[in-house]
Amino acid sequence: SKGFATILFQDAEGAQKAIEKFNGYEFQGRKMFVREDQFLKEDGTYTRSRRSSSQKEADNAPTQKAPVVDTDDRDD
Repeated sequence: SKGFATILFQDAEGAQKAIEKFNGYEFQGRKMFVREDQFLKEDGTYTRSRRSSSQKEADNAPTQKAPVVDTDDRDD
């Protein structure tokens, strides 16, 4: 089965450390892919909360970061 998780952190530093530590990590014989989650904006487009292209987007972006862990390397 496909496994994934979304984890919320108190601050960006903790989220970044988790991404750096676990991206590419092998768990139970499967490689994990960890990245910052993308958030859906009101206009239907996606943004990464800390990498917004303008201050307006940054002001409207969620404050918590959510790395995504995907351990599925198979095509289902």
